[in-house]
Amino acid sequence: MPTIRSIIARWINAGFLLMGFAVAAGGFSGPAEVAGFIRQDSTRPKSLTAAREFVFKGEWDKARQALDLYAASAGQDIDEALYWLALSLDKLAGKSGDSQARAAFRTEAMTRLDRLIRDFPGSSWLEEGKSLRLEIAAELVSDGKTQYREIIDSAVRSEGAGSAALRLAALSALAGLDAPAAFPHIRRILETENDSGLRRKAVLLLGRRYSREAADLLRRTAKSDPDPEVRSDASHWLASLRPSQLTFVFFTAQVEKAAQDSFSPKEQPTLSPQPRSTRTDLAGLGAALTRRYAGKLSAIEPFREMSHFTLAFFPMARRYFTTSPVSIGDFQVRLDEGNADPKNPGRIGGRIILKDIRSGKEHPVDFEAGEDTDGLIVVRKGDRVLLIVLRFDSGQAEAGRGIFDN
Repeated sequence: MPTIRSIIARWINAGFLLMGFAVAAGGFSGPAEVAGFIRQDSTRPKSLTAAREFVFKGEWDKARQALDLYAASAGQDIDEALYWLALSLDKLAGKSGDSQARAAFRTEAMTRLDRLIRDFPGSSWLEEGKSLRLEIAAELVSDGKTQYREIIDSAVRSEGAGSAALRLAALSALAGLDAPAAFPHIRRILETENDSGLRRKAVLLLGRRYSREAADLLRRTAKSDPDPEVRSDASHWLASLRPSQLTFVFFTAQVEKAAQDSFSPKEQPTLSPQPRSTRTDLAGLGAALTRRYAGKLSAIEPFREMSHFTLAFFPMARRYFTTSPVSIGDFQVRLDEGNADPKNPGRIGGRIILKDIRSGKEHPVDFEAGEDTDGLIVVRKGDRVLLIVLRFDSGQAEAGRGIFDN
């Protein structure tokens, strides 16, 4: 169930779009009615309602001034006013370009939240206040105010004392500051927590915050968690953590005399599909090329200075950026651009640039490769031929994907 703060945050981020829809439909007509919709209370003082309108409008400085005055009064709902005041101060900090001003706003916000927690232990805003306090503490630590780290550490240590939401808020804050310190606590939730909803949130936190060190834990969770939704979430994040790989494999060859006139035109690269060999080492790939070009090419061998190189990309990035050129014989080779198709993660498309080192002329080659078929680029320079096998592994399979791992 969404928290009050999350509901209001969505409203703020949407601006007045929601209000416009409601007016058109004959519903509520302004921020004050939105506030009443969120928390019905006919006894609420009008001055607090007016102060909260500035919050809903995103007018944070006006909200701070109005709420500060109200929090100093003897009115009702001071606990709620303290919460909105702290939120407004944090928003002002986020908009400030001055580090000292940011720290001052957030330090003041912590003071207001400390009062909320101390003076109103039975408040319905207590959990929201504690959660916001953890977030602001993490921001202060990131800005060098390390004394606030104890607030986060204390919340993490008090696993049995708070709600599930607060436990996750504390772990999220800790993970952003010190991932290794948070990892054992997340692991404990996944291994011992009975609440499947909490385990799902732990999986989400693990997938977003960690890379390879999380793979073993996610793999175990995907296989053995009793809840199918937790297993599904773990499988999803496990796939996202496993990098895709695009491997360039280089061979040189000699054009046979009988094929001098019929083989690929000189200095004009050609691209064709190459059926994937069951053998993935250099000898296996070389044997497959030898069979394909029997009678046309001889002396097909891995390029002696560099037989291959592999680029690793995490699937969530989806776009593969330009690489530095690699000199292979008479040519420089670089990956100019590439894109993974999110709808078809088993394939990649892109462009290879082959530059003739002597003439300086560049030859762009658009390519496509998948897990069932490699791409093969052939470029001829005199009687010598450069063959480039492009092998793509999406990282979706359970086993390791490096083609020269064996």
